[in-house]
Amino acid sequence: MKMNASLAGIWMFVMMSLQTLGESSLSVDPNRPLYIREHSRLKLDCTYKGDNGHIKWTKDDVQVQEPHFATHTFRTAAYSDGKIQMVTNLTITKNNMLLRDSGIYACVSGLDMRAVRVKVLRVQTGSHVIRDPGGSITLQCDPASHDVDVLWTKNMTSLSQLPDLSGRIFLEARNRTLRIRNASLADSGQYECNLKPRDGVVQGNLSSKVVLSGSPYFPDGHNVSETVTVSTKRLELYCPAQGYPVPKVIWLAEGVQLNNSKETQFLSYRGVTAAVLRIEQYLPEIGENFVCEAFNQQGRTRRTFEILFVNSAQTIHAIDAVFILALFMSISINLKGFQS
Repeated sequence: MKMNASLAGIWMFVMMSLQTLGESSLSVDPNRPLYIREHSRLKLDCTYKGDNGHIKWTKDDVQVQEPHFATHTFRTAAYSDGKIQMVTNLTITKNNMLLRDSGIYACVSGLDMRAVRVKVLRVQTGSHVIRDPGGSITLQCDPASHDVDVLWTKNMTSLSQLPDLSGRIFLEARNRTLRIRNASLADSGQYECNLKPRDGVVQGNLSSKVVLSGSPYFPDGHNVSETVTVSTKRLELYCPAQGYPVPKVIWLAEGVQLNNSKETQFLSYRGVTAAVLRIEQYLPEIGENFVCEAFNQQGRTRRTFEILFVNSAQTIHAIDAVFILALFMSISINLKGFQS
């Protein structure tokens, strides 16, 4: 009996300790809307401390359940200020958020509730092609009716830091429209419109890609025949083609496509694979006319190389002949001076 009374006393102490006012908290600020990009992953955490260990997430007053959301519950007991409290954590996740998933999400335990407004944001962008160099290009970033600021970048660099675009870009409609005047193939690339909500917080990334494609080009504007003089056995030719999508490069010798091998090596240059052709043991028999051809989905361009091979032995003989001729002229002059 004494043992039972002792156990009963301990149990009553535990139960009295658990009968405390519940307290819940969220992983996000309940006073500001939460923005998330469409098709991205949502994660919400709720931690509840109190005697009522049963908590749930609701969306617009309807309980959130699997399989639409993944849920995970974790419970522990914490001792603080002479009392034992049950701590319950409930996490919900969804990998592919859609527009219809916007709403009021609330963590509920009995009469206690903490809520946050989730706004799923869709950004209309699109792809564009430079078909008429010298004309104007318009890029759009439309976040619908959401109150957000828009910042444009290209390849993760602010447009204001790109000298080539200076004086040619114009932002309209609260920066949601980007116009590029006198567009060139060099303007092609991956642009990003980065969104910053004015009245809320962001989960994940709110940037969207805006692709501006163009056919391959040479930055120096030179794509005609080029003569290369070779006086050593190593031949190294550069094909500095650029463009977006990044062009592919093939090499031809006398009209026949070359393959990568120990004797014929293809090296990368400025992000373009096979933009450099290197032949360690070059001989005229391999070919004296080389072509690099760069292409992507929007077009192609080429550069021709005419190889002028100067044999090292021939060079030495030529130098010897010049030296002998100069020596002979010097001797002749000295003899004339001696005779006089």
